[in-house]
Amino acid sequence: MGIRLGAPLESAGIPPCDASNEVRGRLTTMALCFQPRAARGQPERTYYTVHNAPDLGAGEQDVVLDVAWGQVAGVLLTGPAMRFDKMLSVLETRYGRAMETATGTARTPAGTALPTVSKRWRGERVTIEATSPFGHTDEYAVYWLDQSMQARRDALNARESAGKAGKL
Repeated sequence: MGIRLGAPLESAGIPPCDASNEVRGRLTTMALCFQPRAARGQPERTYYTVHNAPDLGAGEQDVVLDVAWGQVAGVLLTGPAMRFDKMLSVLETRYGRAMETATGTARTPAGTALPTVSKRWRGERVTIEATSPFGHTDEYAVYWLDQSMQARRDALNARESAGKAGKL
């Protein structure tokens, strides 16, 4: 997609969507762009919806930017679970065989057992994790993560936990 992980949002290779292209909450541009999505009350983390992302080869997809401290920390792609094998094929063609594979079982709200699979690729600066199901039983997710941003988040979480533990 051309999005640079670890870069400041304004120079990550994707422009903000032009507000003049919005019609009652619908975007009318065909250009790759992002819009604010949600901030979950965490100042170090904001999410942006990516519009018109190129199809990576597995069909229907939604893309979200995960921005931390103004830098692109990750890119989350979700799609229909029935296309997960096709997405894995795309990832393996591009990055080779996954370095780690984990399988397990999840339970649906109705109590039905559901097999899960997670595959991970690691590079020098980026980790890619593909998981199905994700969130809902009918979707998969692929997350590209900048490792330096994750290390920064982990350090912040450790400091916050130590501070809270010290108050006990």
